[in-house]
Amino acid sequence: EAERLSVVRALYGGSKSLKLSSKRIREVPECVSRLGGLSALLLNNNSISRLPAELLSLRQLTELNLGNNALKEVPAVLGHLESLKKLYLFSNQITVVPPDVIGGYTKLRHLSVLDNKLEEVPAGLGHLTCLSEINLNFNRVSSLPKELCNCKELAKLYVARNELSSLPEEITTLTKLQVLDVAGNKLSVFPTEFHLLPLKELYCEGNRFVRRELLPSELVARFVLQEDQKKCSLIHKMLPHHPALSALLSSGRRCAVCRGPFLTTWLECVHFVKLKVVKTLLTVPVRALLCSYKCFNTDGHSYYGVLTR
Repeated sequence: EAERLSVVRALYGGSKSLKLSSKRIREVPECVSRLGGLSALLLNNNSISRLPAELLSLRQLTELNLGNNALKEVPAVLGHLESLKKLYLFSNQITVVPPDVIGGYTKLRHLSVLDNKLEEVPAGLGHLTCLSEINLNFNRVSSLPKELCNCKELAKLYVARNELSSLPEEITTLTKLQVLDVAGNKLSVFPTEFHLLPLKELYCEGNRFVRRELLPSELVARFVLQEDQKKCSLIHKMLPHHPALSALLSSGRRCAVCRGPFLTTWLECVHFVKLKVVKTLLTVPVRALLCSYKCFNTDGHSYYGVLTR
């Protein structure tokens, strides 16, 4: 067979690399295990569903490509290949990455599990302190473990097209992170101090981010409330004939800065007021509502944003 001939040539030629890509093989020839000096093994684009235990003899292997095969789990034998620096498992059917398999990859720099069926990222990835790039695109991951942020060498993180609703606050400690791809998730906001990351590339389209724009219904409500203040306006004269609308607008508030009306969208703020109670002067926080970031960013007022927990 062609793949066996390739192994024989590598064995007798002292080759450091063996390419068995796109050979339509279902099983890795066991004779590969005799190539103890092998540093790169390329098995991508086949139909491999398992690896022989004998591969644990490849202790000098630094690159292993198993992309685009039929793996349903990360083979246990990989846990013995502690010299790996690059591991490619993309386009398989992997549902779980066992922590005991990957925990020993202290030299691993590149990990790709792109296009699988992962639902959870193991906290054990945090032990891979040399990891500089990880690709988890196109999986089913709903959260990232905070331990992942222990990978201080991480420069590229790809988690696009998953089901993330938030990112760990600890991500801001990744001071070498330059590329972040979170496109196509369910994010609404980024973590505190996210803007301090040294990112050169950020891909975040297709999420559910909070927007600063007001909803059309709120804009209409503000216009009606504004017009209702004018005694001669048509809206002021007609509102009494629409009791349901009048009742809805009765809950309108006024912005503490511009004094303009608003209905359901505001910024929760606080300002501090001095009160004299029984000869004692107290400073107390008093709630205040602002209609927009524009007013909040206006100079000269004493209102502070409220941090919600």
